[in-house]
Amino acid sequence: MRLPAFTDSFDADWLSLREPADRAARNEKVAAKLNDWRGRLGSRKGAALKVVDLGAGTGSALRYLEPRIPGPQDWTLVERDPDLIAEGARRLKRQASAWGYRPADLAQDDLVALVAGADLITGSALLDLCSAAWINRLVAACAQAGAAAWFSLNVTGDKQWSPADPADWLVERAFARDMRRDKGFGPALGPQAGFQAAEAFAQAGYSIALGPSNWRLGAGSAALQRAYLKGYAEAARVQRPDLTRRISNWRADRLRAVLEGRSHIRVGHVDLFAAPSGSSA
Repeated sequence: MRLPAFTDSFDADWLSLREPADRAARNEKVAAKLNDWRGRLGSRKGAALKVVDLGAGTGSALRYLEPRIPGPQDWTLVERDPDLIAEGARRLKRQASAWGYRPADLAQDDLVALVAGADLITGSALLDLCSAAWINRLVAACAQAGAAAWFSLNVTGDKQWSPADPADWLVERAFARDMRRDKGFGPALGPQAGFQAAEAFAQAGYSIALGPSNWRLGAGSAALQRAYLKGYAEAARVQRPDLTRRISNWRADRLRAVLEGRSHIRVGHVDLFAAPSGSSA
């Protein structure tokens, strides 16, 4: 399984493993702002809502948002990985909305062209991988399209481990270096991305809604905890190879706590909805 904590690509197993935690974490109040915006838009627009989902993976954003948005929808799922496209096409067969994949590389392709004609642009667990320059291009593309934007599960860097371990701070500092490295979009903003995107949208005249969307992982998410811890520790080790033994011991202790049902992890995220000028978030 390839994990986003230490590589720049996700696989379908990882995305399936995290989807229940994502669904539970996403901020319903922020999603309700999107719903309200769609309701107001409906009085001016009778056609299906055109949604472009960036970095769509297997379509988790569609599965989450579709029942929360009133009226017909037409989704374009932008994804570069052919394996994820194939798995998404299999999983989305029963969705009521119209949908289709568009193969594209978000780091290289023209964002203006990718989102042209969209009413709503979405993305999940995406912005913290991206640079300030890329996010500014994204905001400009959204504004040019006159589209609203919903970006969920942007990492904030807030972390809470239970039980506490004396090495937590050390591993966190090493992992923080990984959050800032270039993942194909330029030097990543990491935990600042969601807030910087909100500021960029506000400067472009958008109304903003922000809300926490924290993972809260306990005994019922043991498999996700194990995968997350392995990826987290590997990312930290790559950044601080001089601490390999200490990081390995930290991981072993944490995995033991997971096995014994004692481990709880809170991973901070933030959801963002931005409504264009003339509407309100």
